[in-house]
Amino acid sequence: MTYTIEDTVLVDIQVDHFEYEPGKKILDNIHQKIHNITRPDVTQGQVLALLGPSGIGKSTLLELIAGLQKPTKGSIQVYDENKQALVPTKTGTAGMVYQSYDLFPFLTVRGQLELGARKGGLTGKDAEDKINFHLEHFHLREHARKYPNQLSGGQRQRLAIAQQLLCSTKLLLMDEPFSGLDPILKASICELIADVAQLHEHMTVIIVSHDIEPTLSIADTVWLIGKTPEGAATVVNTIDMMAQGLCWRKDIREDLKFQQLVLEVERKFGSLMGK
Repeated sequence: MTYTIEDTVLVDIQVDHFEYEPGKKILDNIHQKIHNITRPDVTQGQVLALLGPSGIGKSTLLELIAGLQKPTKGSIQVYDENKQALVPTKTGTAGMVYQSYDLFPFLTVRGQLELGARKGGLTGKDAEDKINFHLEHFHLREHARKYPNQLSGGQRQRLAIAQQLLCSTKLLLMDEPFSGLDPILKASICELIADVAQLHEHMTVIIVSHDIEPTLSIADTVWLIGKTPEGAATVVNTIDMMAQGLCWRKDIREDLKFQQLVLEVERKFGSLMGK
């Protein structure tokens, strides 16, 4: 497996701490960077997983990356392709896909995508071309006139992702995409995430999850989120799936090394909560 981690930083997280209330840290000492990954003859984006037990603070970090919250002390910057430089994250920088998918019940599939295009500043033929591309790419064309309640769970998720990609083309954040799903649907979502990551070299997908096996199977990099002695969330370990040869493979679950890694992370989960 040949790959290169480029110098280009796509997301730069320098969070000294984040507090909802003065003196009560929720996040602490998170200093991480996501670099561009390239592979010969493959359009390859990045898939980063924030993996840790429920309620530990992963979703709060995701909201900071999305620009929905600001660090109490520190900064988060994302790569601007037009400026070829890092710029502060802000609301609208990233596409955010929540567990509930947050679709408007009164808008058709095409209407949802038209709304996403408007939010992304797309108009006219450019908007129409990109909407048609996403309808085709995410297998939604035949459902274009349907409403969310007429779609399956998988179709709603594909629609939510397509809508958010029209809002923000290079950074997609997914909050607990595997929660409550059976193994077949989890595998299907892994395939979908891999597909999205290969839309553009600078595409970065960040997943928040407590579901160990599917998360490890799709990520190229994993940040284990745990508690500091004071009770704040931080990155306690980084797992480089690329260096271990444990990513970009459909047969990954059959690999004994992968299975051993899943067991190792499972054993760590109790300690991540400071227990």
